[in-house]
Amino acid sequence: MNIPPDRGLDRSLITAGKLFVGGLDKSDPVRNLEQGFFFREEDKAAVFTDDFRASLGECDTLQHALSWYDDVMAEAPLDRALGHDVAHYLADGLMVKADITSMSHSLELRAPFLDHVVMEFAARLPVNWKLHGLRGTKHILKQVALRMLPPAVVNRRKRGFSPPVSEWFRGDALEWLRAILLDPGTLRRGYFGASGIEEMIQAHLDRRADHGKRLWALVNLELWHRVYMDGDGWTNGSGR
Repeated sequence: MNIPPDRGLDRSLITAGKLFVGGLDKSDPVRNLEQGFFFREEDKAAVFTDDFRASLGECDTLQHALSWYDDVMAEAPLDRALGHDVAHYLADGLMVKADITSMSHSLELRAPFLDHVVMEFAARLPVNWKLHGLRGTKHILKQVALRMLPPAVVNRRKRGFSPPVSEWFRGDALEWLRAILLDPGTLRRGYFGASGIEEMIQAHLDRRADHGKRLWALVNLELWHRVYMDGDGWTNGSGR
């Protein structure tokens, strides 16, 4: 049977199915972490230079991330995953972005569900109260909400706030992307090779894969270097 290739980091059923099947023989922490990684090992191998890859030695991203699970005092796999996400994805990611975004617009953001009493109560709930079936997340919260809101609102699919970087990089932002990632100064850092970056961009343009988030991560890494390591201040990536 011919199975169409997945498109990378999209949300298609094909990609979801491949992630599910590919994770059946893996432990819960490994499966949880790998599904959140932008770069798989083969993706890194395709863009890293030989010298940079050699300099990493025995460094293993997955093993480093797995060590974070040792700090989670829970037994159930779901509780371990939730504890890990609260300590890292929430604290180091979502809350940082929310704080920066709201403060940049002079907004005072409040997150009542993060009150420590609410968090402690939620952490003590049985696992089957947290996840009801395969897709029944926020089960108790939804049951309470149904007393006040129509089912169409309560059961509406979750919608995030991710920018459409995949389409940006196939359109108006393509030249901006190339100017940053293929800039001689970027390549002199020795992390990534021009051929690997070019291939990733071309595969994205041809829609053979969705590399939008990977390219976005590489752009942000380079801009971070320019601002905080090189001391260039803000740059629009037009070349140096």
